[in-house]
Amino acid sequence: MAHKTLPCDELPLLDPPIDLPKGKQPIFGPAVAVIVFHGMGQQVKFQTLNDVAYGIRDAVVRAGQTLARPHTVLLRQHAPNDDCKYIPRAELEIDGIVPTQIHIYECYWAPLTEGKATLRDVAKFLIKAGVDGFRLGARRFQRIVFGNWKSLSIERTTRWQFAVALGFVLSLIGLNMVLGLVTSVGVLRGADSGWPGQALVHWLSVDFAVFEVAAFLFAASAYLAYRRWDRFRQSHARTRATQWTLRGKTLYLALAWGFVLATIACGFAALVLLLRFRVSDEAPTPLGLSFFAVIAIASAVSWVVRSFLVQYAGDVVVYVSAHSVSQFDELRTTIQKTALNVANAVYAQGIYQHVILLGHSLGSVIAYDTFNALTNEGSHHELLRRTDLITFGSPLDKTAFVFRSQKVAHADFREALATQIQAALVSSDNRPASWTNVFSKDDWISGKLNFYGQAQLRNGESDLQNREDTEACIPIVAHVQYWRNNLVFDTVVEKIQAVRADMMRV
Repeated sequence: MAHKTLPCDELPLLDPPIDLPKGKQPIFGPAVAVIVFHGMGQQVKFQTLNDVAYGIRDAVVRAGQTLARPHTVLLRQHAPNDDCKYIPRAELEIDGIVPTQIHIYECYWAPLTEGKATLRDVAKFLIKAGVDGFRLGARRFQRIVFGNWKSLSIERTTRWQFAVALGFVLSLIGLNMVLGLVTSVGVLRGADSGWPGQALVHWLSVDFAVFEVAAFLFAASAYLAYRRWDRFRQSHARTRATQWTLRGKTLYLALAWGFVLATIACGFAALVLLLRFRVSDEAPTPLGLSFFAVIAIASAVSWVVRSFLVQYAGDVVVYVSAHSVSQFDELRTTIQKTALNVANAVYAQGIYQHVILLGHSLGSVIAYDTFNALTNEGSHHELLRRTDLITFGSPLDKTAFVFRSQKVAHADFREALATQIQAALVSSDNRPASWTNVFSKDDWISGKLNFYGQAQLRNGESDLQNREDTEACIPIVAHVQYWRNNLVFDTVVEKIQAVRADMMRV
């Protein structure tokens, strides 16, 4: 089955553009719209839509269904000033007595945040997050849920996890500061200088070498684990084969934590060494080739980590901290308007029996905000009650805990207004039809969602279900494994199959 050529493997048919809001297509049978919100980082246009289309395709095949040849189409929006905007759509069709149309849309916002957050912004953001997380982790979390204050419990390890994260960030800052200071002074003052002295050069070389070895061991183990997982996924994408497990996970986890703890230890050790050997030696001490080699490697590792933080954490800075940093408020509003425009274009067509909002990582926060914005607008009320929210790799609990409402004395009006924007927290009547959150214990960015209330469905179950993706089991790397594992897209197809079943009963 994994290598069988299907109609959906052929090049998609290119349908002519469709004008909006008029020009509705006649749909025979149930039609479901899937709107995907990508996560942080340098996302390529149409790539997320492509990945979701492939994921749903494989999940449909795993479910034993037959697919027709796919299509692509552009929805064309004409503005009053004659500007023309296009909303891309990928189309899949499940064959059967009652064919089911699956239309996949993409909310693409990556270019809006590119280059907007600096390393300084990211450092301030991460330090504040670490300090607030450690400070607030010692008490219960107070939040308004469905019109009442609710006291929510916090896991005991939360504050220490934030403490480790804070130590990691401060250590990177310390390492970079020592790197810049020692090399610049040594180079500018030359061999005639008595500082940095021989003892300082020796111990800094050892310190940075430990940091480099820890980084190399972690990176090498992560690469090897990812390669094994990648080969497995390529061979079993369309089958319900035995789930992938990470062999030697204990060693890998030890290397991951070893890198984090070694960075913390080396960062603080570098600062201690700087203070201890701050006095110049009597005899000049050349830095030496071996010292420059160690420093060069450490600088390269540090540059990779800094670039990663700016590229990925920078998007979070722009979107999540806009309420406290006015420079990003307009940009956050632009992202929300972009998402709302796509969602309104989908809902306004009037051809869908069901809509699925699918958000990964920071995209889950945007998907949640988009659902609330649609609800607050008061339009599409009936279709919103037939909207499912699926989040994966979501930091929503962390953003709520650290950066959103925190009850302080005499702040009830502020907190009430902050909650009122989040319609899904105001009333159980404003909830999506269902909310499924896919998480992994090895994903250090996401986790279970416990701070967003729970309403009861007709079958007595909670509308918010947390599902663990056990195949996303490479620590840290797990944050991107969801995309090619089965659980997320099997969940999407489950929702679509439920719509098909309802239509058949009617």
